[in-house]
Amino acid sequence: ANRAKKQKTKLVAKPKKEICVSRSFSRPITDLKELRQSIATHVVRAGEKLRGQGQRAGAITIFTRTSPFMPFFHSKAATARIEIPSNDTRTLLAASLPLTERIFKPHYPLIKTGVIMQNIQKKEYLQQHLLMAYSIDQQQRSENLINTIDQLNLRYGRDTVYWAACGLKPKWNIRSSRLSRSATTRIEDIPIAKA
Repeated sequence: ANRAKKQKTKLVAKPKKEICVSRSFSRPITDLKELRQSIATHVVRAGEKLRGQGQRAGAITIFTRTSPFMPFFHSKAATARIEIPSNDTRTLLAASLPLTERIFKPHYPLIKTGVIMQNIQKKEYLQQHLLMAYSIDQQQRSENLINTIDQLNLRYGRDTVYWAACGLKPKWNIRSSRLSRSATTRIEDIPIAKA
């Protein structure tokens, strides 16, 4: 009887308290436009993760840094509160992109950026704001639009529907030359054994 009870018990992962998306650049950047594109790219990915986990974020932190081995090390972060917690990419971009000017320092070669989604809550329990009108109809339309974008990207490949804030073919794109082979997800990397 005890064994049957143990088999029925499911292991459920605890909901995440924060979601972080960060990457190093393929080359150092010193331009505010490129920093904004990088932050936007990370925000788009973080929004996808939030929706995939059925969560919303109530705050967002963005950060950047130079190499710690340089004599003029620079590391900076900035946070914005989202009045009505959201996983809508448009809302997340609107909250995060104005922060880029606060973390940018001209002529400093930045090698890494990232975003952290904070104050995460379950999608089912949306905490409304007393001073901000937000109708259920408006909320449903926003969710339908973002879900449609996610489904198109899932069906036809990542970035089929592309956010302009991420830039077109950015030169700063992430390092991928040292990635390990993806033998479980790419057919080209599956080992072949000949007998």
